[in-house]
Amino acid sequence: MKAFKNYFKFPLKDCAGVYIMTADGQTAFNWCCELSEETRQEIIDKINGTLNKKSEKEWTVKNDKIYYDDKLVLLVRGWGMLTGNGGCGFTEKTALILQNDLIKYVVEQLNR
Repeated sequence: MKAFKNYFKFPLKDCAGVYIMTADGQTAFNWCCELSEETRQEIIDKINGTLNKKSEKEWTVKNDKIYYDDKLVLLVRGWGMLTGNGGCGFTEKTALILQNDLIKYVVEQLNR
């Protein structure tokens, strides 16, 4: 299992079209554009591995943000949970590794 999954608990879920939350209520991503509820759920299902539907265009990462084609869709969150006193208390280096691994995993899932 990927180490980030110890801190970003799956399955992920939509929260009112504003956030994607972890199974234990932590913020994992912000939605950065308006999408229908159906489209948001398809994206989350692909990330969670419960939907096997090929994307028409490529998902990419630029500056820790996830794009579909050239449209900004997701912004990774959870820095405070990973580094904060009330959170895990990781160093910035460790938190960055965990967030980058999460981003890489999400983009791989979305491009399957």
